[in-house]
Amino acid sequence: NTGAYVSGMDVSIQTNGITVENGFTDATGSALFNVAAGAYTVVAADNVNSVYTSASETVNVSTGETVQVELNVNKNAASSILVTVIDKKTNNALKDATVKLKSGTTTLSTVSTSTEGKATLPISDKTQSYIVTASKDGYIPQQQTISGSATTASFGLDKATASNAAKLRVTLLDQ
Repeated sequence: NTGAYVSGMDVSIQTNGITVENGFTDATGSALFNVAAGAYTVVAADNVNSVYTSASETVNVSTGETVQVELNVNKNAASSILVTVIDKKTNNALKDATVKLKSGTTTLSTVSTSTEGKATLPISDKTQSYIVTASKDGYIPQQQTISGSATTASFGLDKATASNAAKLRVTLLDQ
């Protein structure tokens, strides 16, 4: 809802449900089509990135006239990422692994995996990247940077052993 031009949107010109012209919006958010006089439905859709909602409007074009159609689209914010966490060696699902979604250093969501090793994280903005971490007691945690437009993420966690893990003890003192 910034009022900014939206480039790269797929625009189709339809009559009776049949696409007669198709193109993409340019850097100024515009696409120009040459059509015969008649009634058309203009449809804008983000078929490439799925970041914006679709919009449409029906217009009548008369011979010799240029009709300006302004469509308003919104970021398609609601989305989710399905995360799968498995034991890297056995490929078995890891139940009750902790999966966190972060934006920078801020934790947005924390969920536990199901018996199938799956968890769903809600995404508020498909245009930004997020950090997803997976951890479970007895395993070495992992993190990945995930695009907000991603729909899945997978983690194969290694069991913590004497040869691949260490311990870190932190003590806090009131001075």
